[in-house]
Amino acid sequence: MTLQAATYPRALPVAEVRRMLRAELELVSRSARAKSRKS
Repeated sequence: MTLQAATYPRALPVAEVRRMLRAELELVSRSARAKSRKS
């Protein structure tokens, strides 16, 4: 889905792109937090 959004940015509404980016950032920060907790 992200690759598609990057390939066809105009096919998606801006709000949808922002929502997907936010969800990805959330996942990344969540996994980073989990890693820092383990160490």
